[in-house]
Amino acid sequence: MKLKNKSTDEKEIKLEIGRRIREQRKANGFKTSQTYRNLDIPRTTYTGYEMGSRTPDPATMKRIANYLNTTVSYLMCETDDPEIKQSTSSFEEILEEKSLTIGGKPLTEEQWAALYSTLKDINEQNEKNTKH
Repeated sequence: MKLKNKSTDEKEIKLEIGRRIREQRKANGFKTSQTYRNLDIPRTTYTGYEMGSRTPDPATMKRIANYLNTTVSYLMCETDDPEIKQSTSSFEEILEEKSLTIGGKPLTEEQWAALYSTLKDINEQNEKNTKH
């Protein structure tokens, strides 16, 4: 049995990252030229990403994932699911858990009430803006 060394593993991961970027680009029906232009990435750099000879820095990886409508976790081989999961929890349900802290201290009831009121106002404003 042949043991793989660290550089071989890293090379395989880079190739898989490139394959996933290419796969998601094609799944979205984007051409290579359209993609690197829209992402404002030099052609040779972007091609290097898809070929697995280069790996994007974290900020660029996030831009690529957003553009390709997938997750950084998928592109980085941390998961095999390319789908973006939408949260089904309402902000009321999240606030009911009351697990937020400020400086490591739980929020007081007054702080929770103020936070809830603020988020409710933001939510109502977003609903008004999406109806127009």
